[in-house]
Amino acid sequence: MNRHTNFRRVVILILFWACALASRAEVKPAGIFSSDMVLQRGRDIVIWGWADKGERVAITFNNLTEKTKADASGKWKLVFPRMEAGGPYEMRIQGRDKKIISLTNILIGDLWICSGQSNMGLSVKNANDAEKEIAAADYPQIRLMDIPRNMPTEPVDDIKLAQWKPCSPQSVPDFSAVAYYFGRNLFKELNIPIGLIHTSWGGSNVEAWTSLDYLTKVEKYKTYPEELAEIRKKMEPGVDIHPNKVHTSLFNGMIHPLIQLPVKGVIWYQGESNAWEGMLYRTLFPNMIQCWRDNWRQPDLPFVFVQLPGYTDE
Repeated sequence: MNRHTNFRRVVILILFWACALASRAEVKPAGIFSSDMVLQRGRDIVIWGWADKGERVAITFNNLTEKTKADASGKWKLVFPRMEAGGPYEMRIQGRDKKIISLTNILIGDLWICSGQSNMGLSVKNANDAEKEIAAADYPQIRLMDIPRNMPTEPVDDIKLAQWKPCSPQSVPDFSAVAYYFGRNLFKELNIPIGLIHTSWGGSNVEAWTSLDYLTKVEKYKTYPEELAEIRKKMEPGVDIHPNKVHTSLFNGMIHPLIQLPVKGVIWYQGESNAWEGMLYRTLFPNMIQCWRDNWRQPDLPFVFVQLPGYTDE
């Protein structure tokens, strides 16, 4: 065996190990977790994410350290004891490579899901007295999170490109006006940190926000799985389609990734897109509420909704 052969083998081995290291999945928390977040007081604190299969993960939070291993699919989850309102705290997440992910300025308080259609989506900058309200929106203990739009045909476990932000004149203009005013009133009343997760889509109907197994509880949609199979065949990558054409899609992409996260409650502003079938909505809407309560495993989850005035002749 000559020197050139040995040299080639060494190069191949180096490249092999370099590729192996590059292909390793870094330990990462789910996209709902970032610096500046609010976690729900009075309930177990659940943190989850992904890593390599079998990788050890350690999280230190509030002077406690919990450890686990990623399962066969690379998922991991850790639970910390419930805490009272307060903060700020730091969370340190570490894998086997000793690289530390540090999440800072975390508060414990009340966490609300704010969902629906365009009424919930209306931004502060487009509401009444916008300039005055934006200038006064200096509430560092109110935290804002916008869930990116996503409408997959099957449930997903994570969100992308999201970031918690303290409420300020810089962060509030594009945030939901209804969610902000609701959270501001709660903060003034309770004087504890408030987290607001805004997840809405203008013009969406209630079917889009309901999981497939619950939608099929409604007689009209018993055969919807067959329809959905056909829709999947026709959907093309990069082609825009409204979620009302793909029932269950907004639950899949904008609610399902959140359901492991304990929350205080939900506020809901929707209904116009179901106005033409008001009697059916009397079944669809309670069914959706039950769907969310069961998925969150919070049977008494408060669900506050707006009673809309009639605006059609139907």
